[in-house]
Amino acid sequence: MKYTSCLFCVLLLLIACNGQLNSEERKAVRNEMNEREIKRITPGELIQTASNRGKKVADMAQTILLQSSFAHPDKLLIQELSESNTALFDSLNQNYIALTRWVGSKVLDQPNQLNSMEKQLLDAYLFNIENELEINENVQAMGNDSLLYTNPVMLSKWLELSGDTTEQDNTRKDQLLGMWSIKLSKRAIILAM
Repeated sequence: MKYTSCLFCVLLLLIACNGQLNSEERKAVRNEMNEREIKRITPGELIQTASNRGKKVADMAQTILLQSSFAHPDKLLIQELSESNTALFDSLNQNYIALTRWVGSKVLDQPNQLNSMEKQLLDAYLFNIENELEINENVQAMGNDSLLYTNPVMLSKWLELSGDTTEQDNTRKDQLLGMWSIKLSKRAIILAM
């Protein structure tokens, strides 16, 4: 049904233009038809693509934050990141149709700042660290239209990324600074596939 209605629209467009479309118009029509094509995607493919996209957004957010922190070398800017200065990520969010947030480990004292999924994942990361288990990025479904990608950031990883070569004691290097919480649109992910 979708295919026939799309074909009908293309035919109407051709008739209206006397069958003469320039190359840009033909390309736009072809792209529109390709976007409307039915895609069969497995849940595994969707999760894998969301994970890759979330990792890319988290890496770019860290890069933005690192560049900002070079202006303030005396501060560990990632610990001071809050809702008020997440405007740093506005263009990133627009490009990837995402909502990028930093969830610091200090937020556990203020549970109203977390949604239930973020709270569960942050608790799981803290549990894994406490029990010396591996912690990894995670993708979870949030309703029917979005996925939540989380990526934990350890102090040792942050110091390595920022080029800080000062010696820290090993107990502090295992400290969880927080996690990137990136809400991704399923529709945007599917269209990008």
